[in-house]
Amino acid sequence: MSNMAPAPRWSRLAVAAHAACDLALGLMLSIAPASVGEWFDIELEARSITALQVVGLFWTSFGLAGIIACLHPFRHWVLFVCRGLADLALGVGVIAMASTTEWNWSASALLLPRAAWLPVLATLLYQSFKWHSLTAPIGATRQLIETQRRFVSQRGATLESLSRGKPLLIVFTRHAGCTFCREMLSDLGEQRSRLEAQGMELAVVHMSPPLEAAQLAIRYGLEGVHLFSDPHCELYEAFGLTRGTVLQLLGPKVWWRAFWTSVVEGHGIGPISGDGFRLQGAFVVRDGDELVACRAQTAADPIDFISLCKVANGMVRRPRESALA
Repeated sequence: MSNMAPAPRWSRLAVAAHAACDLALGLMLSIAPASVGEWFDIELEARSITALQVVGLFWTSFGLAGIIACLHPFRHWVLFVCRGLADLALGVGVIAMASTTEWNWSASALLLPRAAWLPVLATLLYQSFKWHSLTAPIGATRQLIETQRRFVSQRGATLESLSRGKPLLIVFTRHAGCTFCREMLSDLGEQRSRLEAQGMELAVVHMSPPLEAAQLAIRYGLEGVHLFSDPHCELYEAFGLTRGTVLQLLGPKVWWRAFWTSVVEGHGIGPISGDGFRLQGAFVVRDGDELVACRAQTAADPIDFISLCKVANGMVRRPRESALA
C-alpha cells in the first residue's frame, strides 16, 4: 500500500529554507568567487577560483533540487543523504586545507550553517523513515465491530465470531523482527495452558505474511492459536494501538531491555516485517465489545496476560452474581 500522507508543514519549510541557503551560496561562489577571498582575507590563486566556481555549481544544483524536494521532503530522502555526505566532504576539505596551507580560521564560519543543519537532517531522515513505514490507510476508521468481522484467521474464524458468548484474548504483536514481539509470543506460549484453563480463547494479530507468522507460532508453542494477518494495521488502528515516538521506541529503557531479551534471553532480532513504529497491546473482548485493554507505552513494555484475564473474568462474573442476588 502506497503512503499518500502529506509531509508536515515544518519539514517543507525546513527544506525550503535550506535550499534557499544552498542556492545563495552556490550562486555567490559561481558568480563572484574572488569576493569570498576578499571577505575572509584569503589570497586565491587562479586554480582556486576555478575550484570555487565548480563547488558553486555543485551547491547551486543542490539548491535547485532542494526547491523541488520541499514539495514533499519525505519522498526525496535520498537528497538528504547526499546533502549530509556533501557537508561531510566540505568539512573534511576545510580541515585538510587548514592543515596544509595558511588558513584564516574566520573562513570556517562557512561551516556553521552546515553544522546547524545536521540535527535537522537527522530529524528529517528519521521522520522520512517513519513516513515510509506507515502501512495503515489514511483516514482509517475505528469501527471496532465491523473491523473484527472483516478479518479471518488461518482457521477460518473472525474475531467477532470467536468472542461470541465467551471472552477472547487478542494479542497484538510488534513486527516479527522485533525482539519484544518474540518475547511476547514466548510469554504467551508459556502461559497458554493457564489462560485456556480460565476459559480464554486466544488470538494473535500480526503484520507478517501468514507463513512467517505460522513458523513463529510453532517456535513458541502456539500451534492451533488463531492468527490474524494485518499488514496494513487496520485492526491496530481500530483498537487504538498507535505508532511510537522516539523515546517510546529508542529510549534508554528500550535499549536495555532489547539487549536483555535479544542476547541474554536469546530471542534475537530480525529484519523489520511490517510497521516498525507500531506499539503492541492486548485486549479481552466478549461479543465484540472490549472488556479490558492494555496498550503498551513503550516498545519494551511486557504484558501480564494472566492478570489481564483475571480482571476480565471478574468483570464478566460480576453482573451475573448481582443478578442472582
